[in-house]
Amino acid sequence: ETSIGDFMPQCGAIAGQAAGFAIVARDEHGNRRGLGGDVFEVELSGKGGAWRTGDVTTEDLKDGTYAVRYVAGSEGMYAVSVRLKGQHVRGSPGNVTVFRDIEALAEEEMEKRLRNTVASLRQNVAEARILHKALKAESESLASFIPVIVDSTRTGVDQALQTQQVLLNESRASFQREAIERKRLHNLVQELKGNIRVFCRVK
Repeated sequence: ETSIGDFMPQCGAIAGQAAGFAIVARDEHGNRRGLGGDVFEVELSGKGGAWRTGDVTTEDLKDGTYAVRYVAGSEGMYAVSVRLKGQHVRGSPGNVTVFRDIEALAEEEMEKRLRNTVASLRQNVAEARILHKALKAESESLASFIPVIVDSTRTGVDQALQTQQVLLNESRASFQREAIERKRLHNLVQELKGNIRVFCRVK
C-alpha cells in the first residue's frame, strides 16, 4: 500500500526544551493506516540552524502514527518539512514558532536589571568621589584662607583701635587746653572784678 502521511505540528515550542509533533500515515485513499514501517524524513530549518533525520528523533508507534521530538536552540520561526520517499506529505512544509524560555527570560531580565543597578551604583559612587574630592579641595582652600581673613581682620581692628586711641588722646589734650584756658579766663574775670571794686572805692 502507498502511505501518504500528514502531520500536526505544535503551534509553538520553547527554546532549549524538547518539543514535538505527530505524523499520521494514510493510504492513497486518505484512510489512516494501522501499521508502521514507513520512513519519514523530517527537517527543521530556521534561525537555530537545520536538523535532519539524524538530528531529530522519530519514533514509530506501530499504529500508523509517528512521534517526532526535537529541541530548538533559539527562538524564532522554523520551517518544518516532512517527506516520504522524497515527497512532501500533506501539510508539509509548515511552520512552528519557537519562543524563549520564560524562566530564562526572567533570569536574563533580572541579570539585566542587576547589571543596570550595579552600573548606577558605580556611577553614583564615582560622582560621590568627585564631589568628595571637590569638597575636600574647597575645604583645604578655605582652611588656608581663614588665617588670611583673621590676620586681615585683626590688622583692621588694630588700625581702627589705634585711630580711636589717637582721637581719644587728641580729645583729652584739647579738653585739658580748654580747661586751662577757662581757668585763665576765670582768673582774669576775677581780677577785673577786684580792680573795679578798688577803683570804685577810691573814687
